[in-house]
Amino acid sequence: MKSYTTLLFLLFTLTVFGQEYRFDYMQNFEIKGVNSTTFNIKETLFVNSQDDSYILKIHSGNRAFIYDYKKERLHHLTLLKTGHEEYEFKYVKSENFLPWNKIKNVYANITSNRENVYLIQDYKSKKRQKSNDYTVVLEEAPFTSLYISDEIPARKILFFRNLLKDNSPKEKNFVIKEYTCNDPYGTFISRLTDYEKTELVIKIPK
Repeated sequence: MKSYTTLLFLLFTLTVFGQEYRFDYMQNFEIKGVNSTTFNIKETLFVNSQDDSYILKIHSGNRAFIYDYKKERLHHLTLLKTGHEEYEFKYVKSENFLPWNKIKNVYANITSNRENVYLIQDYKSKKRQKSNDYTVVLEEAPFTSLYISDEIPARKILFFRNLLKDNSPKEKNFVIKEYTCNDPYGTFISRLTDYEKTELVIKIPK
């Protein structure tokens, strides 16, 4: 298990910390476009196996975000350095979920015709005008992490997580091994390349 020491560089001389986030598993993903040779990005996701109300997502490059779904807060960070047993972040700002993230209604359903394989059909409205399809493949793991890493509203990501949680076997832990998204702009596949146990603590100022 890797134990990461996190140094959070703040823009304040004296800072009162208002929120502490702990993460004990790290997941690495590779996302590729099916019909594109240029769309190829990597993402890292940190989760807390005892509290799935928040996640830390590091995009390709140095952008990092903590999504707090319970408080509906988004914390912006900059990744300064990553190396052996150490991550360094700079705190940028915090904000409430924007209206785009706080979408009121989600119209989606889930079906499964194979073990651990689920189809989530996402609709634009009650009239079931199709928006996106997600084919999700789960695999057993020591922890559960069912977040679809996609640029869609935060409440929709949470809704999809709950669909997967409610429809997968309750006595087991699962992670998303792979998902394929079909949307009007094309098809892309996100694959879990590896995961590992870790220790990461980030403190956010008030």
